[in-house]
Amino acid sequence: MPLNKTWHDCHKVSLQARFWAVYRTRITVWFSALVISLSQFAVAAPDYSDAACPYHSEVLKSQPHFAADTPLQPEEVIQSPSRFAIAKVTQTDDVRVPYDQEEAHIEITSAHFPPLYIRVHLFRAMEAKWVTDRILYIWRDIGHTGGTVEELVDVMDRKWLSQKCVTDDGK
Repeated sequence: MPLNKTWHDCHKVSLQARFWAVYRTRITVWFSALVISLSQFAVAAPDYSDAACPYHSEVLKSQPHFAADTPLQPEEVIQSPSRFAIAKVTQTDDVRVPYDQEEAHIEITSAHFPPLYIRVHLFRAMEAKWVTDRILYIWRDIGHTGGTVEELVDVMDRKWLSQKCVTDDGK
């Protein structure tokens, strides 16, 4: 070790040591805050469920019908991206029908497969849109339980790819 070490060299080491001490303290505080925030988030995380849910839609064998006196919204026609199939959504009027009696019928038609009928029920708001030419996405707000239902159906294979109830019961 050389004896001709200057005051500047010693002072430089001292500044570096102080910088790293402050830096470590700040990192420790930030990390602690992050851990506490994540633990709070984990407590309030929504419940994702694939289990049987009373809000899941149903694939029907025949075309469903509403009662003659049921108030309906105008039919919505949704074409798949390359016009492979058409989804016709008919739902009850959300102004005149209580949310626990809301219902929608989706009729999916194409030249490539027989018609597919889906019954959607128990919702406040509902949206259907195409993900691909074969996959229809159905989203619903089930506001009375503080959650949503998200479903994917393969219209060619006539099967559910996913049915998820996402609720936040405050537990």
